[in-house]
Amino acid sequence: MQLEMIKQEDFVKLNKTEKVSNLFGAGKELLSRCEDDYTISLYTLYGFFVEVWYKNPDRKIEKIEVCDLDWVATYYENEIELA
Repeated sequence: MQLEMIKQEDFVKLNKTEKVSNLFGAGKELLSRCEDDYTISLYTLYGFFVEVWYKNPDRKIEKIEVCDLDWVATYYENEIELA
């Protein structure tokens, strides 16, 4: 199934299932980090960044959040080169 490009402001309005479908269908996983009981995966999707918070140990998706460039630079500064 071909997904249509979606804007950031439209993505945030989607329900969890629609967000997952878009991310896993058209997004690209860049990095992961751990925080407390979560594994957090950073994705890029149509020019914006999205974090998926997986609750450990079962890896259930707890939340999906759009991140701005400052957030990415702060939390992934040692692992990613931003041009």
